[in-house]
Amino acid sequence: MSNRSELRDSLQGLILQDIRVDGAESFFTDVLGKLKQAGSAAGETSVNAISQATKAAVSGIVKTIGTRRMFIAHTHHRLSKETLKEELTFNTALLKKVTRDGNPADILDGLNDLQKTMDLLKSFLQDVEVYSSKELSYLERIASVETTDDAVSVLNGMDALKYPEFKLPDSKMKDSVSSVMLPGGKMIWFDERSHKTSIVNFSTPAEETTESFAKDDVKTILTKLTKLVETYQYVVKALNQYESYTKKFNTVLGKSFAHLDTLKGTLSASLLTDMRSRLEGNTKVFSLYSGFLPQLMIYLDDYVDTLSSYLSKQFN
Repeated sequence: MSNRSELRDSLQGLILQDIRVDGAESFFTDVLGKLKQAGSAAGETSVNAISQATKAAVSGIVKTIGTRRMFIAHTHHRLSKETLKEELTFNTALLKKVTRDGNPADILDGLNDLQKTMDLLKSFLQDVEVYSSKELSYLERIASVETTDDAVSVLNGMDALKYPEFKLPDSKMKDSVSSVMLPGGKMIWFDERSHKTSIVNFSTPAEETTESFAKDDVKTILTKLTKLVETYQYVVKALNQYESYTKKFNTVLGKSFAHLDTLKGTLSASLLTDMRSRLEGNTKVFSLYSGFLPQLMIYLDDYVDTLSSYLSKQFN
């Protein structure tokens, strides 16, 4: 089994069954519904499944990090000893995977824009972690609510929280949706209204072409690919945080729903209903970690592997 296949297999458990690129709302409704049954066999099973899938995904990514780095470093080392072919042939399939417009000259520009996007992803993931941690702290307080003032304080605090924005570089905005085109016929979208982050496909026109590439340009590309692989570490950290978040969320639900049942007749029905609605789960958080990130990793690793493998074969 190739390293690429291993990574795909390890991420598949996290993506699970029917997740669509646009968020898989119906699937996450089912997951969150099971998590609400905290303390029950269904709730524990759901959390354990997410935990096991996350650990498998992290293990696959960590293994891939080492493989990619060594391969790129080896190719870079060969550049100092061997000569490149005078002209490189870029076939149609390759250009569709590593450019946005089918032009070999776009490889470096596309790589630069991809790196900018991944740098912003790191910041976005850190912001989401802070946001979800604050949200969870308010949910934890529900289990100790006793008075109307307690309930209002929790609800007001949650209302004041704002989900982070994924500020895409040089993005195009239309109907509150920002997007950025990436190499390989992919585009990242961020909808500021629903706060959904997704990957969509677009068609890359390309025809086989032959061009000369300077050795320094190839060195630059390899160096940038190595830096891009560092993005994998951001995702590992984010997935570890996701596993911890899921476990804590499940525990909070068990305590909170049980406590709210004891407050019937003490607090108004509308307040109890409002607090229960906050315990429905945040699909934005769940879909980011189990929908968007695994798909992004599959795309990113395929891009790195395709481009680095191609360059490693362009020696005399």
